[in-house]
Amino acid sequence: MMYQAVPTATTSRGGIPTESGDYVVTLDQVPRWSDVEQRSSSLEGGEAGDPSHSNPRYANPLASSSSEAGSSGNGMVSKFPVDHEINSRIYLWRGEPWNLEVDAVVNSTNENLDEAHSSPGLHAAAGPGLAEQCATLGGCRTGMAKVTNAYDLPARRVIHTVGPKYAVKYHTAAENALSHCYRSCLELLIDNGLQSIATDCIYTEAKNYPREPAAHVSIRTVRRFLEKHKDKISAVVFCTTTSSDTEIYKRLLPLYFPRDEHEEEVAISKLPADVGDENGETVIDERKIRIQALPNKPLDRSFPALVQRSSTDLALVRRNSNHLDSYLDPTFMSLIKDPDERRQEQWEKTAQAQSGFNFVKLLGFGDLGGPPLSAAEEYSLHSRYLAKANSLNLSEIAEMKIVYRGGVDTEGHPVMVVVGAHFLLRCLDLERFVLYVVKEFEPLIQKPYSIVYFHSAASLQVQPDLGWMKRLQQILGRKHQRNLQAIYVLHPTLQLKATILAMQMFVNNVVWKKVVYADRLLQLFKYVPREQLTIPDFVFQHDLEVNGGKGLIVDPRTKYFSFLFASVNVKMTQYMPLFRSCSSLRTLSQLHAHLLVTGRVRHDPLPVTKLIESYTHMGSPHSSRLVFESFPYPDSFMYGVLIKCNVWCHLFDAAIDLYHRLVSEKTQISKFVFPSVLRACAGSRERLGVGKKVHGRIVKSGVDGDDVIETSLLCMYGQTGNLSDAEKVFDGMSVRDIVAWSTLVSSCLENGEVVEALRVFKCMVDDDGVEPDAVTMISVVEGCGELGCLRTAKSVHGMITRKMFDFDETLCNSLLSMYSKCGDLLSAERVFEMIVNKSAVSWTAVISSYNRGGFYEKALRSFSEMLEYGVEPNLVTLYSVLSSCGLLKLVREGKSVHGFAVRRELDPNYESLSPALVELYAECGKLTDSEAVLHVVGDRNIVSWNSLISLYANKGMEIEALSLFRQMVTRRMRPDSFTLASSISSCVSDGLVRLGKQIHGHVARTDVSDEFVHNSMIDMYSKNGLMDSACVVFGQIKERSVVTWNSMLCGFSQNGNSLEAINLFDYMYSNCLEINEVTFLAVIQACSSIGSLEKGKWVHHKLILCGVKDLFTETALIDMYAKCGDLNAAETLFKAMLNKSIVSWSSMINAYGMHGRIGSAVSTFNQMVESGTKPNEVVFMNVLSACGHSGSVKEGKLYFNLMKSFGISPNSEHFACFIDLLSRSGDLKEAYRTIKEMPFLADASVWGSLVNGCRIHQRMDIIKAIKKDLSEIVTDDTGYYTLLSNIYAEEGEWEEFRRMRSAMKSLRLKKVPGYSLIEIDQRVYRFGAGEEPCFGTEEIYRCLRNLQNATLEVEYLQTNE
Repeated sequence: MMYQAVPTATTSRGGIPTESGDYVVTLDQVPRWSDVEQRSSSLEGGEAGDPSHSNPRYANPLASSSSEAGSSGNGMVSKFPVDHEINSRIYLWRGEPWNLEVDAVVNSTNENLDEAHSSPGLHAAAGPGLAEQCATLGGCRTGMAKVTNAYDLPARRVIHTVGPKYAVKYHTAAENALSHCYRSCLELLIDNGLQSIATDCIYTEAKNYPREPAAHVSIRTVRRFLEKHKDKISAVVFCTTTSSDTEIYKRLLPLYFPRDEHEEEVAISKLPADVGDENGETVIDERKIRIQALPNKPLDRSFPALVQRSSTDLALVRRNSNHLDSYLDPTFMSLIKDPDERRQEQWEKTAQAQSGFNFVKLLGFGDLGGPPLSAAEEYSLHSRYLAKANSLNLSEIAEMKIVYRGGVDTEGHPVMVVVGAHFLLRCLDLERFVLYVVKEFEPLIQKPYSIVYFHSAASLQVQPDLGWMKRLQQILGRKHQRNLQAIYVLHPTLQLKATILAMQMFVNNVVWKKVVYADRLLQLFKYVPREQLTIPDFVFQHDLEVNGGKGLIVDPRTKYFSFLFASVNVKMTQYMPLFRSCSSLRTLSQLHAHLLVTGRVRHDPLPVTKLIESYTHMGSPHSSRLVFESFPYPDSFMYGVLIKCNVWCHLFDAAIDLYHRLVSEKTQISKFVFPSVLRACAGSRERLGVGKKVHGRIVKSGVDGDDVIETSLLCMYGQTGNLSDAEKVFDGMSVRDIVAWSTLVSSCLENGEVVEALRVFKCMVDDDGVEPDAVTMISVVEGCGELGCLRTAKSVHGMITRKMFDFDETLCNSLLSMYSKCGDLLSAERVFEMIVNKSAVSWTAVISSYNRGGFYEKALRSFSEMLEYGVEPNLVTLYSVLSSCGLLKLVREGKSVHGFAVRRELDPNYESLSPALVELYAECGKLTDSEAVLHVVGDRNIVSWNSLISLYANKGMEIEALSLFRQMVTRRMRPDSFTLASSISSCVSDGLVRLGKQIHGHVARTDVSDEFVHNSMIDMYSKNGLMDSACVVFGQIKERSVVTWNSMLCGFSQNGNSLEAINLFDYMYSNCLEINEVTFLAVIQACSSIGSLEKGKWVHHKLILCGVKDLFTETALIDMYAKCGDLNAAETLFKAMLNKSIVSWSSMINAYGMHGRIGSAVSTFNQMVESGTKPNEVVFMNVLSACGHSGSVKEGKLYFNLMKSFGISPNSEHFACFIDLLSRSGDLKEAYRTIKEMPFLADASVWGSLVNGCRIHQRMDIIKAIKKDLSEIVTDDTGYYTLLSNIYAEEGEWEEFRRMRSAMKSLRLKKVPGYSLIEIDQRVYRFGAGEEPCFGTEEIYRCLRNLQNATLEVEYLQTNE
């Protein structure tokens, strides 16, 4: 049970203390208002009210002294005198109303009856059934009320009402609407036969209603209502949840419910001036409508000929006629009498009926003492019920098949069928049943009709009393009584006949005298032909049991049912419709309890099996398991049902355990069990072994030829990634229908074998000639999208058109997604326009397509159109829109979408949208908001943490990324492979490599590693120069993808190990491993580094053979050929490029500059500008470098000054290159002046360029002049310190020389030795300073000495001549 009893101790606050909302509080535990300790001193000014709740229209009742109260009350009559009977019905309790065990609780909500705007905690306590029923009510107007079941609450009903909004200007309307809320709730309470009610504060601060004025309205309305109906209501509990509300009610209750004469006297002066009318509503004198009684004039009973009068005169005659009352609307006629007189008459009739001796009620037939209704009152009552019935969805009542339409009887009158056995009072909402009856009977009662009542196997112990029957007849109205021809009762019992006799005497003598009894079906068929009735199966069986089948053998249909019920337990059959009618867990539990009491579930497996299935459908698999365990001898079919139910709930392990238990009991296993077990095994690849054992048992059982089992085996092997076994099962199938083919195609797609899936589809259509269905085509369309081949995609689309498939929404959405993945957005838009009724899924598909193609603005426009068409977006839609806003950096629009999701409560726990929100705020630079979302999510969604860590890592914010990783570990969140890969990628700098090694250790300990983690570790070690560690990680990977090989290849290339990179590429190529664009880029870079032209040409040749041609590889080839000395090949490649990027132009300009061709470099720059490509910093750097290589000072100055024209500010590298150009040309003063005019401090590269020029031109005076500037520079550039130390050594300044060398040692800097490379016969030779001699070094040096000697001889001879 959800609720439990609470201790009976009470508190001073007027209620029972409860530790949680799951306690039940009975009225006996709540003190009555009349029993609470009276505090007259409070009324006399002992307490002060809360000033925050004061209102000028309502003076504080405790503001004046007792003496004033006494004086002002003298000679005045109290409007609310002491009434101990009413006071005994009033309770004040501090707590939530739904914890009280009362007949009804009040829920303050909005006009849509939304769960979000209801009283906090009510829906959570009642369960999901309450929200589902509220959705069927069609809303509720302000001031009105509607009633529903209470579901899991201790109350019987929940009354929903809508409070008004408050504005000072319209306070009277708000007060009257609030009064009507309370009065409507109390009226519904009485109409539903209930007596006790608990209400919280209907007014809310969200609607700006002041608390104290609203409390006045609520208390006085209840008081006025109880004055008229105190005999029908036993308890009204005012529930408060705050101390301020409690104090207000404690102060105001004595004013309207005084407990003695002293409180009554004090209340006279403290009551507001306007306490409303007899209903408690505020009345404005100038707005009163005064209706005077009609003058008592004698009516002329003689009528002249109407044909001689005009239409106007005729209307006047009818207006004064009593003979023509039947032509007028009874509701209008009832208004002629004074409403006050009619109300007084009604009260007198009620009092007279209740004052007499109620003999019928004494006999247990219910309360029949109410006054009879007039024709107008019955008409009004019927109209209200009919209007309400037409506005509600009563499908759950219709499914119970208690009342339904039949054909016609022998006289041609339409027939309404009533099944007594289906009418179970415990499982039925009587109010909704009455509404359904009114709705169904309305078309029939307009003309003569009949009723057929099946009393077969029915019980009168669970039927409503005669009072309810009388009320139902009053609601149906007098047309029902007048046009009803007969009530045919089948299989009547003695008790039923006695009950009908009582209804003739006490309810309606006219209606119930029309009853015709039929003891057997053949008698009924005399009045209503057999073909005009839909008769439940158990009626035939009951007739066979009662009459022994006498006379029924001539009917062929009854022969069939005789055979049917010979093998089925008829006593359970009558309950089967009730299982279908159970719409909530509570109603199912009630039916379960009824079956337990009647002993149906002890030995009969049929109800137990149905209960197991029904509990699972209601979302309670645990209850299903308990029902199963309570049955002593479950059979194989019951096992199969429970296994299937566990599979529905994704409880795969529990399903497999049940299967093993079934096998261990050595029970004959039904083939019905195997498909569900195989589905459970397909839930995870780890269960493949269990699935193979199940396959073996299937073969042993001899059911491996069953089509359903074969398809289940095919699905199990496919979903667990074992395509080879799936194909074996498929090849062994005797019949390969469309389901088998579709399953194989889907299995291939799920395992990433798109080409294989399309091949299977081709074999299905071409070889076997099987016609594909819509499901197959959807899978093929998805495969084409994954393949990305537009030609194949259009071919499949054409086939769908030729086969004339119905382009429903699902198929169109798949086509839309396919075209977007193939890059054809125009076709995707055309498919979208084909959809007639575009749902949220269709709009989401087109928005995702725009995102995938990079058209983020179109995605946002589509979202706006979606909202304009009134389509409600789902979570996937909002995720895509948030991604678009983030990529466009539209933080304002993103916040609007965020607010939209919050208002609609689409993702209250941020479980789905949190990754998109984190990325949105991070992309827009709102990192604080990103972390705020992350902390709201907590440890519920690791994807959000991964998203922010990855963003930090990509933006170079390594410390922030690692800080988030540390927070995850502190929260005891288990990092997944994505978390580890992103965190390792953040450890690329020297200071963080130690932390990266610690994460590596964590990976080794927890074994949470995959390809992404390994590749990240290789990249981290490579970027930190630790190639040995990278090689160790690379060697530990068993299955290496192309990304792993590329990571290792790039690591070698970036760390100067070009030969190792080339050797690794040769290994990949010789072993036919997968090679992509990144592989070629890395090896081309390696060839460029060592200047290996022949190897570079070989790689270029293989690149052409592999069909790899893109902008990046072509640009890398241009750079490679230029650095290897083949400028012509670089030029040829550049001219052959169709699309040139800024990187391509920059590479070609750099190539020309490297070879000293300044003219070509300048010409290429001009061509780039003419083509519309704007130069960037790198392009100008290459142009300045080209000028430096050729010594073109004039051009260098021109392009240096030209940078500002393109909006580019020179950086340190530009200044260094320009200073080097000036210094080498000898313009040292201009170079020094340029340094002093720099907008930022010059670094070592800039000063080094000037020092190098001074060394070339022997200007030591300038070096001495800038000595102070040079001494202040701290850098890790070894070339800078080496240059200065060499200059000081050449000039003999050994002290400065030693200082430079000491500075290098203190900074742990080492001079990088220079080296030269030369390629001979496709072999590269390296000559480096201080390196060991390589092959042929002695011969090379001997040749050099010979050349040197020969040169000296020639110079000597020239000198002597």
